[in-house]
Amino acid sequence: MKETVESAVLEKFHRAQELSSILKKDSEEQTNQDVKRQAEEVLDEFDDIQKQRQNNLKKTKKQFKKQQQQNKQESEPTNKERKSEKALAYLKQWKKHRDDWKFKKILHIWLLKNWKDLDKFPDKRFKIFLKYLHAQNSHSHALLRIRQEAQQMIDDESIEESIRERSRSILQWLP
Repeated sequence: MKETVESAVLEKFHRAQELSSILKKDSEEQTNQDVKRQAEEVLDEFDDIQKQRQNNLKKTKKQFKKQQQQNKQESEPTNKERKSEKALAYLKQWKKHRDDWKFKKILHIWLLKNWKDLDKFPDKRFKIFLKYLHAQNSHSHALLRIRQEAQQMIDDESIEESIRERSRSILQWLP
């Protein structure tokens, strides 16, 4: 498309040159006004082609940026996924490297809020989470809330069985 636009521009440019040479050579055959009008038409067409070319470039750039943005969004994990990964890594570090482990309130809260979510919290990490809860201060408000939540899950028949099983495990492990 770029080549066709450029060839059209060149064609119009050559036509404008021809018209100006006609003006010089054959002033008797055509009047200056006719040549001038034709030259203006050619220049107007040339301007239109230039504008069209610029618009096409802008559209192409926009499409390219949009495609790059989509690719970036597809390849990067979302903020929630990263937080999930960080929280589970935090839990793993608590289990394996307690000397290096430091309490992080944000990740602690994430664990307390998302223990029911089977997608975010795999069973393997849930077993570590039970030990983590057991090691926490048994009088904390958060543990009391989890205990109440677990009891409600067990009592509610509409809740998925695997979540109810997790709730039973929490009630058994908490002091």
